[in-house]
Amino acid sequence: MPLTIDDASADPAGLAEVEHLWLELHATHQQQASFRPLVDDPATSWQRRRARYEALLAGEGRYFIARDNGERVIGYMVVNPTPGADDTFGFERGVLEIHTIVVTAAERSRGVGHLLLEAADKHARAVDCDAIRVEVMAGNHPAVGFYERRAYALGEHVLYRKLT
Repeated sequence: MPLTIDDASADPAGLAEVEHLWLELHATHQQQASFRPLVDDPATSWQRRRARYEALLAGEGRYFIARDNGERVIGYMVVNPTPGADDTFGFERGVLEIHTIVVTAAERSRGVGHLLLEAADKHARAVDCDAIRVEVMAGNHPAVGFYERRAYALGEHVLYRKLT
């Protein structure tokens, strides 16, 4: 069946279509993440994530939905550009950040993630960015390999310390 990627959208109503995929990703984080604590309740996690997406979409953020045969939602990606020259890295025009990219487990290795990254490349060029940034949950080694095979490279480490 053909895979399609919807055009970029900023309509928060469409986020309801990807809730099941966020919940799947959240479950994967619960299994793979080497850093704790994580949000335990999946519904709370989605509520917080959706609010974050809505804030991004109110600005320049956009999302892309991957569909199988133009219908069934099998993946999505949320991106947001930061325009202008970077203060550390040699990017002059801007950086497009991928906030979330997920493909349902049953559809991985079919090229869906690759198509979503192609959409990110195209969108980055359209909003005049010269780099793309993506963060990967510590412990998610398959995702790191996926990005490295597509010429993404480690640029920095993000460290957390929980305050007590």
